[in-house]
Amino acid sequence: MNIRSLPKIKNVVIVLSIAVFIQFLGAMAVSPILPIFLKHNSQKESSVGLIIALFFVFNLISQYPSGRYLDKHNPISVIIFGLTLFSVSSILMGLSTNFSELMIFRSLQGIASGSYLVSTNSIIAKSQTSTTKTKAFAYLFGSQVSGTTIGALLGSTFGLNHLRLVFVGAAILSLFSLIYTLLNLSLISHTISQSKVSQSKVSQSKVEAFGSKGDLKTSETISFKRLLARPEIQSAVLWAAASGSVTGVYETLWSPFFLSRGANGLLLGLSWFCFGAPYLLFSWKIDSLAKLLKLPTMAISQPLFGGLFIIVYVSIHNTYLIVGLCAVEALAVLPGAPAIQTILTKSIPSSQQGQLQGIFLSSQIAFQAIAAFMSGIIATVSIGLSFYIAGSFSLVICFPIFFKLRKKEYSP
Repeated sequence: MNIRSLPKIKNVVIVLSIAVFIQFLGAMAVSPILPIFLKHNSQKESSVGLIIALFFVFNLISQYPSGRYLDKHNPISVIIFGLTLFSVSSILMGLSTNFSELMIFRSLQGIASGSYLVSTNSIIAKSQTSTTKTKAFAYLFGSQVSGTTIGALLGSTFGLNHLRLVFVGAAILSLFSLIYTLLNLSLISHTISQSKVSQSKVSQSKVEAFGSKGDLKTSETISFKRLLARPEIQSAVLWAAASGSVTGVYETLWSPFFLSRGANGLLLGLSWFCFGAPYLLFSWKIDSLAKLLKLPTMAISQPLFGGLFIIVYVSIHNTYLIVGLCAVEALAVLPGAPAIQTILTKSIPSSQQGQLQGIFLSSQIAFQAIAAFMSGIIATVSIGLSFYIAGSFSLVICFPIFFKLRKKEYSP
C-alpha cells in the first residue's frame, strides 16, 4: 500500500491504524493465556487478579503525564518509548519465574501501553477536522480491536501449549510496529507540523462548544477544573468507568469462565475472533451510521449493551451459542468508542488534546484495574458474581450519561 498516494487527511490515520493493529496483534495474543500462564506459575486467583490489575494501574499512572508531555513536546518520542518498553518488558515477562518478577514486568508493560495509547489518540485528535474525527477514531479503534481479535485467536489457539513463546511473539510484533512507525516518521512529523500551522491560522475562530456559554477560542487554555465541569467530559469519564469495569472483568475472568463451560483453546480463540470480526468488517463505516443516529445514541451503546451481554453470558452453558453472541455483542457496542471520542475531542482546544486523552483513558484504565483486582478476589467465591456486578454497574451508568448529553446537539 502506497500510503503517500492516499488523500492527505487519511495518511496519518492509516499509518497509525496499521501500527496500532500490529502492536495489538502481539499485545493481545497474551491476554487469553495470561490467567492460565499465571496459574501455571502457581499463582492463586487473587494473585492473578492483582498482576492483571497492575497492568492497568501502571497504564493509568503513565497516561496523564504522557498526555501533558506530548501537548508541549513531540508525541513521536512517546510512541517510540512506549513500543520499545513494551518489547523489552514482554520478553522479561515471558522469562519470569516468580511473583515479584511477574509484578514488575507486567507493570512495565502497563506503562508502555498507556503512553502509547495516549500518543496515538492525541495525534488523531489534533490532526483531524471536525468532519473527519468520527471516521478517524473508527479507523483507529477498528484497528485496535482487529489486532485484539486476531491476536487473541492466535494466542489462545497456540499459546496454551507454548505459554512463554507468546510473550516473545508479542515483543517481536511490538518491534515491527516500532519499525513501521519509524519508516513513516516523516509523514507523522509533517502531519503534526501542519496541524500546528492550521491551528495557528484559525486561532481567532471558535471551537465547537456545544451550546456552552462563551465559546472558547482555539488559543485559549482551559483549566483542569473547568475541563472536568464540562458535560461532555463528565459523560466521557462515566462512559470510561462503565467500559473499564466490564473490560477489567473480561481480562481477568473470560478465559477461566469460558473454559469452565467446556470450551477448548480453539473455541476460546474463536470467542475473541467473533467479537472482533464485526470491527474488521464495519468499523470503517461508522461515519455513515453517524449520519443516521445522534452521537449520544451511538455512544450509549457501549455501556448499555456491554452491561447487558456480560450478565446474559452467565446464564448460558452452550459454548457455541456464547461464541455467536460475542459477534452480536460486538455489533451492538461497535459505535460507542468512536462516538464518545468525537463528542469528547470536538469542544477542546488542540493544545490540550493530550491532556484530554490522559483524563479519558486514565478513567477507563482506573476502573479496569479496580475491576480486574476485585474480580480476581470475587472469583474465589463465584466467577458469575463478578459478571453480574460489572454488568449492573455499566447499566446504571447509562442514566447519568444520557441525562448529561440529551440537552445538547452533537453533530458528527
